Amino acid sequence: MHTVPLDRNADRDYNKTDIYETEDCHAGAYHGDHGACCFYGGLQLALKTGGNVLLVDQRAHGGSDGHTITFGIRERRDVISRIGFINKTYGVETDIYIEGVSMGAASVLMASELPLPGNVRGIIADCPYSSPFAIVSRTADRMLRVRYVSYPFIILGSFVFGRFRIFSSSAVKAVKKSPVPILIIHGKSDSFVPVEMSREIRDSAPDIVTLTETDGAPHGLSYLEDTEKYEKAFRSFIKNTIGGGCYDKRS
Repeated sequence: MHTVPLDRNADRDYNKTDIYETEDCHAGAYHGDHGACCFYGGLQLALKTGGNVLLVDQRAHGGSDGHTITFGIRERRDVISRIGFINKTYGVETDIYIEGVSMGAASVLMASELPLPGNVRGIIADCPYSSPFAIVSRTADRMLRVRYVSYPFIILGSFVFGRFRIFSSSAVKAVKKSPVPILIIHGKSDSFVPVEMSREIRDSAPDIVTLTETDGAPHGLSYLEDTEKYEKAFRSFIKNTIGGGCYDKRS
């Protein structure tokens, strides 16, 4: 396994990426918080089962440039640019899965409404929120202990300071347009992004979205809390979508 850093000056999407090479398939892994992404099961399993991983710090996170996060609104287009990088570097015959945790999960789900190349086989999202406004307003409600008071400021602030419209996309709406199957994994004890948000996403497109819930798992820790269930869901999803490939050989 070797690491190939991208030239940050070659792209203007504020993502710094490392590619962890093993064999044939690729997974674009996006983490959207300031904690360690090594607890994310999708990253661990992609490497464990023989895939290559394009690991991305989202804009304004980790080693990436930028100072404003948009909760997936602009980040979803960054996802598309990274898929383009993989196809340009490794060819369009490469099987691609886009994966993410927390805000990264919401970002890859929101990217599903954008044009995806035909070699994208699926999307795996760990503890996503249903929409940018839903998660921001929920957090504000808990901090202020009063509902609705912050809502006008959230809407105005995102536009004035962040230069984005907070209602312009959501995971709930995006998955309805997804051309590829989706696996969502979410802990039932998640107090930050409640599992009900993933259920809402699943219910908006039940024909293509599969939801696996883990008992006792707080935010982002489903893989640690129930590794066996997580791995079973991951491997089954890959097996049913890749149609033969490096994941199948090692699963």
